[in-house]
Amino acid sequence: MNVGATNGDLVVVGDFNPDSVTAWARRSLGTWRSPIAPVRVARRYVATAPAEETLALPAGARSASVVMGQSLQLRSSDTDFVLLTLANFALGSYAADSNRLVSALTKRRRVAGRAGAELRGFATDSAGVFMFAAHAGADSLGAAEQALREALTAVVRDGITDAELATAKRQLLDAQSGGFYASSVYASYLGAEGREEMSIADHQRMLQTLGSATRDQVNAAIRKHIDPARMVVVRASPPGR
Repeated sequence: MNVGATNGDLVVVGDFNPDSVTAWARRSLGTWRSPIAPVRVARRYVATAPAEETLALPAGARSASVVMGQSLQLRSSDTDFVLLTLANFALGSYAADSNRLVSALTKRRRVAGRAGAELRGFATDSAGVFMFAAHAGADSLGAAEQALREALTAVVRDGITDAELATAKRQLLDAQSGGFYASSVYASYLGAEGREEMSIADHQRMLQTLGSATRDQVNAAIRKHIDPARMVVVRASPPGR
C-alpha cells in the first residue's frame, strides 16, 4: 500500500521531550510534501423549504423509517446552538434513558419502534442541521410519523420542562467535561484549534453556557430556530405502505 500526504495534523499529548519528538517528526515526516496546497471548502447554509419524498424499499420489507429535518443558520460555537443541544437531548437524544420522541411513539401511539433526534453543527460555518427519525414496522409508519410531528409541535409550543433541563445539563456536562482531558480527546481539540475550528476556549465557553442556561433561554432558542412548517420529510417503506 502506498501512503501519501495531502493535509494533516500531528498532535502529541503526554509526558515527553518536545525536542526529541520534534526531531523524530522532522526525520520521519519531513520529506512528505503535498503537490496541492490544502484549501478549506466552506459549508454553505441553504434555508430548507418544506418537501417530502418517499423511497421504495423491497416489497417484502417488514420495517420502515421516516426522517425529518431542517437547516440551521448557526455555528456550533453560537450560544443558541449550545442551547439547542439541551433541547435536542430532551426531545430525542439516543443517549438519554427516555425522551419525548420515544414516549410519543411507544406510549401515546403505542408503536413498537425507536426514535431519536440529532443536532449537527460546525465551528467554522453557519450551516447546522436539526433532524429526527423514527423506525417502526412497515404497517406503523403513518403512526410513527404522526408521533414525531406531535412531539415536535409540543416542544416548540410548550418548550422543555425544568426537570428535562436539569437532566440534560447533568448528562451533557458529565459527557463533555469528564473525558475532555483524555489524551485522544485533548489532542483532537488541539488539532482543531490549529485548523481554526473548535478551539479549547470555545469548548470552555460551551460548558459555561450549558451550565448557566435557563429554561426560558432554551425555549426561546427552540422557538427562534425550529420551525415544524419547514421540515423536509423522507420516508423509506415498502410499496403500498
